[in-house]
Amino acid sequence: MAIYFYKIPPFDATTAYTFEFVYTGNNQAHYNKLIIKESETLKVVFDKTIQTMQLKHTVPANTLKNGVEYTYQICVYDVDNKLCGKSDTANFQCLSTPTFKISNLQNNQTIKNSNYTFELSYSQKENDELQYFSISIYDKSKIALMSSGSIYDVTNLSYTFNGLNDSCEYYIKAVGYTVSGIDLSTDYILFNVEYISPHQWSLLTLENKPNIGAIQISSNVVTLTGTCSPTPIYLDDDFIDLRKANSYVTFDNGFSITNTGTIIGSMYGCVQNTIIATLENRDNSYKVNLIYKIGKFASSENKDVAYMELRAENGTNDYVIYSNYIDVPTSKDIVNFCIVRQNNLYEIKIYKEG
Repeated sequence: MAIYFYKIPPFDATTAYTFEFVYTGNNQAHYNKLIIKESETLKVVFDKTIQTMQLKHTVPANTLKNGVEYTYQICVYDVDNKLCGKSDTANFQCLSTPTFKISNLQNNQTIKNSNYTFELSYSQKENDELQYFSISIYDKSKIALMSSGSIYDVTNLSYTFNGLNDSCEYYIKAVGYTVSGIDLSTDYILFNVEYISPHQWSLLTLENKPNIGAIQISSNVVTLTGTCSPTPIYLDDDFIDLRKANSYVTFDNGFSITNTGTIIGSMYGCVQNTIIATLENRDNSYKVNLIYKIGKFASSENKDVAYMELRAENGTNDYVIYSNYIDVPTSKDIVNFCIVRQNNLYEIKIYKEG
């Protein structure tokens, strides 16, 4: 004969809890008695026998107290109320239900960028510390798309996801685990992604000067002179042929990629998964790669589309965003791209001429 308890995680004493156990014996169980004592004083706080053939015993809400550790033991009796056996004593504790939620996102909230830093809040009345957490993003069918994995650095309860697609809906959910063994989970939160349209931008700014009867004209254009290696070969007088290995054009004077600004370019005949352009500081502390890609996505009805990946690297973290999708261009189609940097964030748009 043996009696075993299932593992009992900490639970909130303000709610009822059912103790379940395993019994192996010749006589069928018809009664069971649960005895609970305070671990520190051995004071009996619960001692009750119930008639049931089920191998479980429920303790009513508010019978025990949160923040207290207890010992428990189960006794099993047969139909004649004869003792069949006792379990060993074991410990458990009662703890208040923790507060665990995503603190900077509400249901149906709209995110205006392709990346977002999700923040969590956690608290527990008896100071049960958080051991680790994980955040995951799901599609509308609640199929997991991206996950942070288990994060054990709980001094910073946040995680940044990149690559959120424009005009898409997602769910996000976080799970966690406390030092004492409490499983945590937030609700699924639905959110939308709609990229912010770039502010209107003009090559020239006109400002009226009524006191002197004049119009001040300011230019927003910075002239950059590039150098080409090897000797440039021009196509249609507008494009430089960079299809040969180790062919490139360098613009290394007159601007900084850490400033706010816009870069506009055109290309054709690009090869999938190749770096189209690289922006890099002189000290190599910051680099931005623009990569041409082709892929299939649920939002593109699983047909091939072309897009750009912008990957910024600062030696510690990668910042990745994606452009809009366009139909896959032919080798002769001209594709224009526009990169906007503002407040340390990028936006990239592409379109195919014609």
